[in-house]
Amino acid sequence: MKILWLTNLRLPIVDEILEKKANYFGGGWLTGLLEEILKNKDNSLLLCYPEYEDKTIVSGSTDNISFYGIPVDAKKCRLGTLHIESVRNDFVQIIEKEKPDVIHIHGTEFPYSNALVKAAEKTGYLDKTVVSIQGMVSVYAHHFYGNLPRNVRISRTLKELLIRDGVDDRYNSFLRRGETERETIAIAKNVMGRTSWDYINTVSINPGIRYFQSNETLRSNFYTGEWEFDACNPHSIFVSQAGTVLKSFHMVLDAVEIVKKFYSDVKIRVAGPDITQGNQINGNSYGQYIKHKISDKKLNDVVRFLGSLDAERMKDEMLKANVFVLPSSIENSPNSLGEAMLLGVPCVSSDVGGVSDMMKHETEGYIYPADAPEMLAYYIKKVFDSGEQASKLGEKARIHAQVTHDPTFNSKRVMEIYEELAK
Repeated sequence: MKILWLTNLRLPIVDEILEKKANYFGGGWLTGLLEEILKNKDNSLLLCYPEYEDKTIVSGSTDNISFYGIPVDAKKCRLGTLHIESVRNDFVQIIEKEKPDVIHIHGTEFPYSNALVKAAEKTGYLDKTVVSIQGMVSVYAHHFYGNLPRNVRISRTLKELLIRDGVDDRYNSFLRRGETERETIAIAKNVMGRTSWDYINTVSINPGIRYFQSNETLRSNFYTGEWEFDACNPHSIFVSQAGTVLKSFHMVLDAVEIVKKFYSDVKIRVAGPDITQGNQINGNSYGQYIKHKISDKKLNDVVRFLGSLDAERMKDEMLKANVFVLPSSIENSPNSLGEAMLLGVPCVSSDVGGVSDMMKHETEGYIYPADAPEMLAYYIKKVFDSGEQASKLGEKARIHAQVTHDPTFNSKRVMEIYEELAK
């Protein structure tokens, strides 16, 4: 079976073929699924992705993988102002040349997904096309600010002013991209999702769409290793992202200010670049807000940004943490939570999107109202207070995650969907 994928990033296998250094750690679940699908030598994958560096289509192949990098303007994609006609025409040519059995669009967040679903419609492939729900910017926009003060929402550094990338600018881009996303889902005939949250938000846009339930396979290294209390750093918190407002790192700081009254040695380790660097000229306004918040709450010695982490380093940080915290203002089915659960790390997460489908409150972890940092503090303290007993939460979470993210079952399910569409 020849399967065409559209992904939001260039996958590592393409980097290897092009001999390019990967500049973004992400999409690990795609690599996991790719590996499982290609275990069957009768399958081949045609990978399409947005190409931001070249102005012409980049293509290549090896064994049963081929790829096309479709040139698009990165800024227009981010802002939601991309004109999709030329992109759609590129996809039409690729479909007509390659004649895939199935088209799988991974994500609806960017306008090139709209271009491909329209190309599928034009070429008669719409019945053989399925759209996966990752996040939904049309819904995320309603939760974008996550209790952020108004003065931070409207502030901009000079750099953000020049490139239109302040907090409010990003919110407005979500609104624009959300309109295109809704059109994509309205045109599509088939959708693949994971949670009750993405189900209801999808069918509310297109009541006639066919919804396929299918969970994700996560990065392979998270399927081995298990959290142990004796091997963790007591009273340490690991957060996997803080770079955007949606990830609500500011709520963690509010919570840890409370926790510190009981555990003066509490530490927060954050994956990703240090967003507090820079200033009102070359920094970003959310990062400047975080910098001032850290200082005001006297948490300078508590917070450490770790830089970009590959899968193995991310795993190591999770295993060393006393608790994994996911404080987002909105999520669908967060892979970082799934990875922490696979390792048996005690987890605390905001009750947003599909999180409650993934983890059962007080049995497998703790879930708190997203706008209540005092409850986040309560559950972090509860994990710290329980000491070695926290491993019981992790053990049950691990069992649940092994079912949700079973690579063999999930890849079989995806292939079942592909085979049904290919008919």
